[in-house]
Amino acid sequence: MTKTYIALALITIGVLTGLVYAFTQVGSPTTARNQKSDQTRVDRLRNITYKIESYYSVNNRLPENLSQLTVDSYSPMTDPDTDAPFIYEVVSDLSYKLCATFYTSTLDEKAPGAPHLPTIPGEYETNFFHPEGYHCFTTSVKFYSPPYNYQTPTPIDAVELSPTVQ
Repeated sequence: MTKTYIALALITIGVLTGLVYAFTQVGSPTTARNQKSDQTRVDRLRNITYKIESYYSVNNRLPENLSQLTVDSYSPMTDPDTDAPFIYEVVSDLSYKLCATFYTSTLDEKAPGAPHLPTIPGEYETNFFHPEGYHCFTTSVKFYSPPYNYQTPTPIDAVELSPTVQ
């Protein structure tokens, strides 16, 4: 009987030790949920950045507000938890701010599960590392080019095409 209690106590200690180890390595379910929510938030902000770049390339100016951008079901422009629109503000002719509230921080490289997104040289340099809480990312249009002056092609005389007989 005492051997059964000892075995049960050892199994319980083993399970509890495993759970404690798992929580210290992975984090609690709440932490994981918050990190996933923040990653969705970052993905949506990144999509908005792409849409702003696209808008700029067509209109040669930044949109006045996010409602001027194309909205689709694959990339909503709202917070994943509150469905509130992200804060967008034009700073200058080429730069703007995108703001959101985050549950976690990705500034500490040792934060378990932090969504570290490397900067690709020459491409969107906003890496979206953020502190916990409300934060604004200030970025600029990266692929600025002056508007293309399209010239109507000059028509050429039509050449009669006839099959060649040999």
